[in-house]
Amino acid sequence: MSGTACCAATVGLPKQPGELRPIETRTKQRGFPAGTNVNTERAQHFCDNLEIRHFSQLVDVCCCAVKYCAYSAIMDSITFDINDALKHYMSDPATISTPEADANLIDCENDPESLTNSLINTVLNPIVDSVAESPDAITRSSSFDSLQFLLKCAPVSLISSQNYPTEPDSELFKLSRSSSVLPTHALSKILDLVVSGLSTEADIIHNDLESDEQELISHHKQLLEVFGFLLQWTIAAVETKAAEKSTTAPAARGRGKAAKAKISAKDKDGNWDSSAQLQTALDTMCKVLKLKLSKIFLTTSERDTFISLLTRPVYMTLESEQRVKNTAIRMHAFKVLCIAVKHHGHGYGKIYGGMCLWTLY
Repeated sequence: MSGTACCAATVGLPKQPGELRPIETRTKQRGFPAGTNVNTERAQHFCDNLEIRHFSQLVDVCCCAVKYCAYSAIMDSITFDINDALKHYMSDPATISTPEADANLIDCENDPESLTNSLINTVLNPIVDSVAESPDAITRSSSFDSLQFLLKCAPVSLISSQNYPTEPDSELFKLSRSSSVLPTHALSKILDLVVSGLSTEADIIHNDLESDEQELISHHKQLLEVFGFLLQWTIAAVETKAAEKSTTAPAARGRGKAAKAKISAKDKDGNWDSSAQLQTALDTMCKVLKLKLSKIFLTTSERDTFISLLTRPVYMTLESEQRVKNTAIRMHAFKVLCIAVKHHGHGYGKIYGGMCLWTLY
């Protein structure tokens, strides 16, 4: 029985003996995990196939379905500790363990040439589809580890500023120290996936806070931390890629057409401009920061840790001369910091924002 089929057994009381009321689409009202999606048409089809016509028959199916869904969700979900994740990320992203990543990706660790666009798309596309259907899908261990594995293929700082304690054993991750092994189209797709998933989750949280759904608070907390962690990592990779591009561009112009052709052959999508996506990401950060986060993060330290996941990428963006010259990005970045200061007491933003204003104007 598939997860969708199991969730189909969410129905109301019969209006008359032998008659079922229309399928409920608000699964959480019947005790299902938050974020469970029900396709009404498929659900009704499932009931018809089992020849369920009376509520007494349906009770047994519901009990089995709930147990199956809950067990499957627990077994396949990550156990995420934001402090532990940040500890490893800040030390060296390559040390983050990704045992549940797609087997095809793991096979590339000592064979970097096998990490092709086709393979990456085969892994990424199902993750994109599942997160588009429900933000909860980001917590599937295979999806989360596959995304982390791909992000480890892109540096998060220029080689001149790297100071990692050890070298990775993997040939693939050794290469990613100096330049991104991850194609820009894949990095762009990951950024879209994380930003759109976070935006959808923010909408869900807003509605649940308005309806005072207290039992979902811890679930939303974990999702926000997971998306925030991935967003920080992705934007760091994007900004490092942009910095590499601006650093190598003058030298390429000096070497003439042959060098340009070589660069073009190496990275066909090297002309990717991430400005529009970055602006969307900053917009989404503002949406999240406008939520009543104090109802989700119950201690100041938890809330500060989460806020830093959103503000740290902003500071990195403002350190780029090219980004600061872009008026839209600059203003969106300052907006994120202003909301963080106003609504969440983000103290460092006051100092940094003032310094930026003095420097720029």
